Amino acid sequence: MSGLLSKFGAPTVGADWDAGKSLKLAQRVEKTMARALNPDPKQLDPKTLLVALANRDGAPPNVQSVHHGILKSLANSGFDRTRPQIGICVEFRTPEGKERLLEHNRRFTQGQPLLPAIDSEKALYGTLAGTHLNLALRILQAGGSSPACDVHSVIGEGSSGKTLREIVEHGHRWWILPEDVEHEDQVEVSQWRNMDQNENQAHHEIEILRNIQQVCQANAKALKTPGPSKSLTVGDIVAKAARRSPAKISDRAMASIARYYLKSVDEKCGHLASEVMEYHSANVNPRDLVVPANFFHTLATEGGFQGAPLTRHYLLLSAYCKEKSRASAGAPDVANFIETSSLSNLAKKVDAVKHLENLLSEARAQYLPILEEKLSRTLALQELAGLADLWVRCLFAKPFKAGTGGAVTTGKFCSEKAKDLAGAWGSRVNERFPDLQFTKRANLQVTTPKKGDDLDLEEKVCLKGLETESLEVGYNLQPGDSVTVVNRFSWTIPLPGKPDFRRDITVGTCGQVLGFADQAGRQVLVAFDLLLPGHSEASRVAQAAWPRNLRKQTEGEHEVPGEPGAPEAAAPAEEESEPLPEKFQFLHTKVPEELRTEVIVEEDWPKLLDTAAAGQSLWHLRGKVAAISAAVAESLEPLVTDDLVLAHRRGAKGSLKTEVWTMRRFAARELVIPVLSTELKDMYWTKSLHEKVGLPAAGEGRHPEGKSLALDGRLKNVVASAGTLDAAEHRGHLCWAITRTSEADQANMIAEPVIAEVSVTLKLPGSKRRKAIQCDWPLRTFPLFLFL
Repeated sequence: MSGLLSKFGAPTVGADWDAGKSLKLAQRVEKTMARALNPDPKQLDPKTLLVALANRDGAPPNVQSVHHGILKSLANSGFDRTRPQIGICVEFRTPEGKERLLEHNRRFTQGQPLLPAIDSEKALYGTLAGTHLNLALRILQAGGSSPACDVHSVIGEGSSGKTLREIVEHGHRWWILPEDVEHEDQVEVSQWRNMDQNENQAHHEIEILRNIQQVCQANAKALKTPGPSKSLTVGDIVAKAARRSPAKISDRAMASIARYYLKSVDEKCGHLASEVMEYHSANVNPRDLVVPANFFHTLATEGGFQGAPLTRHYLLLSAYCKEKSRASAGAPDVANFIETSSLSNLAKKVDAVKHLENLLSEARAQYLPILEEKLSRTLALQELAGLADLWVRCLFAKPFKAGTGGAVTTGKFCSEKAKDLAGAWGSRVNERFPDLQFTKRANLQVTTPKKGDDLDLEEKVCLKGLETESLEVGYNLQPGDSVTVVNRFSWTIPLPGKPDFRRDITVGTCGQVLGFADQAGRQVLVAFDLLLPGHSEASRVAQAAWPRNLRKQTEGEHEVPGEPGAPEAAAPAEEESEPLPEKFQFLHTKVPEELRTEVIVEEDWPKLLDTAAAGQSLWHLRGKVAAISAAVAESLEPLVTDDLVLAHRRGAKGSLKTEVWTMRRFAARELVIPVLSTELKDMYWTKSLHEKVGLPAAGEGRHPEGKSLALDGRLKNVVASAGTLDAAEHRGHLCWAITRTSEADQANMIAEPVIAEVSVTLKLPGSKRRKAIQCDWPLRTFPLFLFL
């Protein structure tokens, strides 16, 4: 970094930023900062500084970062004037430039109680770096309120309080750029300073969305200009957006968010992206919560959401919820309020999606005009998002926030519940804005639960049910009662030569309760007359049974001859049994009578032979990989045991680690280690202890679930069982621990792909037509470790 750029407060570039892009960005910023109007930083009154249009590429500032980040930190830790870097701003002298600055700030400030009011007479500068700090200073200067702390107690009597009081009164120090600096250059200054992760929020999904939106809008303008037009692909947009940002962002994340935005653009609803940004800036702290890329991917790719832009929009807003979020070490929590599997299931219910889309469209058309009479467009949309959240929670059977759902229960979403939830939401709007008379003007019916005063406290109650509290619900059986089976269950009845023989006790079987089977009386001892293999007559069998599977016979009810399980029906009677299909008649004619028993034909057994089924395909695929792995191992020269030693070395924490040592210097590519394992995993369990197996993306040989296969290098926990090497059992992990490096001269081993094209000929006994079968296994690549 040059001395000139260091003068303006060069950021500390973290691991999340591309070093090459950051360097080129810094070189361009250096030329821009050379145009600064002041040779030394100038102290500016916080009131004169608003948010520049180019700050964070035009995205509104994050309200939660100002309050729960900066103000809360000032209240807890005090102010250190050496910590915040000198701010960078743009001076707006022309009336047109000042009006654009004011209009940009009114858009997200108007009606927002957590942001300071705008002094249009004093406003002169737009901030590019230090924006959130200046907003905090303006809140302190105006004596506003904060949900994170007591603003009035932030400026204390200590030394840090005196310093902060001076900064609040006279302002922070700033570098000032002229108004004629190009907008794109101003954006790059903001990006450059926001790389410092010590002061600024991390690069998150909303900034990616804003970046993609800017790229699409710029290209849309370019297409309107005369000249040859060129259509763009998703890849083109992702590539252009990646070049605009120095942050390291995965292609999948960028593509998923791009597809989400382009889906709305295709349905003439591109403005919804700006609503997402405004909602996020007002309600979500990016340091606390992020929505993963696969959520955007599911919304964009599921066909059931086609033509439902409002449904996708409000599902995303509802996802910004801390409930059920997954913690991530050193990073914001990952939102998991609505699982992607639940989204996929909803997309399959086309009628439910269409119903919700119609409700949301009608709500925006009916309620927004009323709300905008007292609120700004931004705040009106945020109020409406509260109603959409209630509908989404009811649809997914998620619990309502305290005091928001009224008397409605979640689940089984329908028009009546949607109407009741709208009434509950409208009553809250009435409480916040009583002058609006919202429920009356919107024609909403408010349904509230009964209060305690309305309850009938004189109602008689019966506590007799507590006498059998330890028994099953509905239990009323006593010894000697005659019972009938109402739910089929199975008993294990040991027979000579068949200790694990199981017999189904079918519905309709009649028996008698002999007593209780346990001290708590939860099971009963019941006897049935059953026909068992090897017996010509029914045998009386008594075992424990659950009362829920039995029904007490009423007085006057008798066993009907021929009922299953009754003694009269125990003897085999072929004329009374249900006839089998003709192709199974041999079971009655060729099986000896003493061996005949109940026959259940499994009609779905051909599914077990369906090799196209997911489970079967995966089993065959693993078999192919194992066979090729063995073929690779057998084709290599055998290793000499004197060249390698298996050792157990105790680490600093006292645990033993199993290692393989080489006892001599091997020539390059002399030592070849194939990955050979009986374990194939769908997941990469341990870093550097697996190797990916290349599979075809489609067609024969592909993974049935669209995943990758990996050879697990951990093998088994037992290296050598007792009695193989010596009397002791040797435990540990026999594997090659690989540390990857990008420096070729530092590597001593490489993973070389081996292309496998295997053709197997099988000779089967039988007819000539089955004498030989040839199988081709299209497995693309296979890993092989070569020591250099």
